[in-house]
Amino acid sequence: MELVVPYDENLIKNNGGYINKNGKIFYTYGNHDEFAYNYFNDNNSKNQSMMLTKEELQLYKLWLENYKCASDSTLTDFMVEVLRFDKVVLSNIYNEIITTSTLPHIRFFNYYLMEWNINCIKPMVYNKEKKRLEYIDTTPNSRMAENLDRNAEDKIYYIKKHYSLEERHSFFK
Repeated sequence: MELVVPYDENLIKNNGGYINKNGKIFYTYGNHDEFAYNYFNDNNSKNQSMMLTKEELQLYKLWLENYKCASDSTLTDFMVEVLRFDKVVLSNIYNEIITTSTLPHIRFFNYYLMEWNINCIKPMVYNKEKKRLEYIDTTPNSRMAENLDRNAEDKIYYIKKHYSLEERHSFFK
């Protein structure tokens, strides 16, 4: 089952961040590119929560081999599309989360309630036969999961229609 990411107002105060698959939030203080660069290049860091796994390091090396033009900004794409981090971006107009989640209404239930935009994109996986990263079409793992996400979407719609923004905190999961 998809994890529900707890609502964290510090994402706004700290000007954005990333959320890993397990829901751990990393604040970027507005500089996603610098954070991504440090995430991949400070692997000797004593901060265990930011160290790359062997699999992540292997994918990163493959990425660098296949994408010679890899820049800091493409590393942010790599974090989202390949490693499946969610990217939290703030602007004067709206707050947005870019995700590859197949169950976004469940994962970001609380953020939908607070009027965040959730932008779902296709993830990439490494194709061993073709020896390259490829975008894949994503659908929920089962019809039951798809129905659960649809039910969460319906519940979000109902709450937003009947309750003010200030009242919605009481519906957080």
